Amino acid sequence: MTSTNSLRWLNLLGLVIALVLNSLANGLPLNGKTTGELSDMYPNLFVPAGFTFGIWALIYLMLIGVVIVQFRSSSAPWVKRIGLWFFISCLANASWIVAWHYLQVRLSLLIMLLILGSLLLIFLRLRTVAAADGIERWLVRPAFSVYLGWISVATVANVTTLLVDEGFDGGALSPVVW
Repeated sequence: MTSTNSLRWLNLLGLVIALVLNSLANGLPLNGKTTGELSDMYPNLFVPAGFTFGIWALIYLMLIGVVIVQFRSSSAPWVKRIGLWFFISCLANASWIVAWHYLQVRLSLLIMLLILGSLLLIFLRLRTVAAADGIERWLVRPAFSVYLGWISVATVANVTTLLVDEGFDGGALSPVVW
């Protein structure tokens, strides 16, 4: 069992790794293309509009808040309930960026499923305690709820991208249906 203090530092490390990789992905850009340019390589009707990706700013701001408050609260029982899953989700987030930027669509989907599973476990672990304190109720739970919601949509987009990458055209189905 990992101590609360160790979890706090792992959470910080994981978030820093995810933020750095995401910044490099578009700043360099990683492998010569931005994340959006790569998405445009797989035309389909499910890709969210470009402006919706601004949700990442909110998600990352909330996650930064979560990591900060975990250090400010002496007990923070929610840190133990989350366990290593936040750290795992952060490493998976960074790994997804690398897989995506190097056109490893199948691998990126597997990694996306790991992110989704990690966030779902966090969500369920946070929901098991009825009486959450103010920080957990107003920052921690909403942060992971928004993140899980977006990753749920992103997972469907990743599946759609894999289908396009594999040459699936919907067969007898129109693009709107599939």
